[in-house]
Amino acid sequence: MFKLRHLIVPLSLYLAYLYALSYIPLPETQSMTSTSFLSLLYSITLGRLVVLGVFTLGILSGFGAARNACALGKLLYQSGIRRRKGTVAGVGYVNDEERGLARIESELEDKRRALMKEEASTTQQVWNPSSGAS
Repeated sequence: MFKLRHLIVPLSLYLAYLYALSYIPLPETQSMTSTSFLSLLYSITLGRLVVLGVFTLGILSGFGAARNACALGKLLYQSGIRRRKGTVAGVGYVNDEERGLARIESELEDKRRALMKEEASTTQQVWNPSSGAS
């Protein structure tokens, strides 16, 4: 069933954590000036946990920055290999882009014509308001 040897590793890690936590120095303002025991215990614990949290965040952000730098280096290296292999835009790519541009220009011209037609009908109604009423 449950044996005492299963508790040895977690308990030893927890005791090592508390031992290491006790070596974090307290800030100067949090010396023994508190009156109650709980207030003193909270200030000691909070001061040390803040230091430990800042240290942990620094370590994690450092690992993240190093990992992202490695990923960026790999990406730049691979793009350099592609550039050296000569994968430049071919004739088919340029033709596709030109067709896309022509399609966009034709859509823009259609919208301009529709807008001019709408403006002309609006102007005609403003100059001749009785044409719509019978």
